[in-house]
Amino acid sequence: MGCDLAFLVIVCPQSVNAMQGALGTVCEAVDAVVHEGDLTKRAFVAIRPPGHHCGEDTPSGFCFLNNVVVGAGHGIKDA
Repeated sequence: MGCDLAFLVIVCPQSVNAMQGALGTVCEAVDAVVHEGDLTKRAFVAIRPPGHHCGEDTPSGFCFLNNVVVGAGHGIKDA
């Protein structure tokens, strides 16, 4: 039997800092566009881990959180 690598998640002592930094950057970009829209019309955030492998409730690959979903939620929470 082989190992299902789709659910392989690798962590290190700095993983939480990386996740917090990525989410903070996403939320700052959303705030800049949503709340400061006169100055900024769009944003691009180049972060690692990107979050695109993350399932609805399961981390996968290097992705623990889906940064796009968090950013969208952050943007509509004040709407």
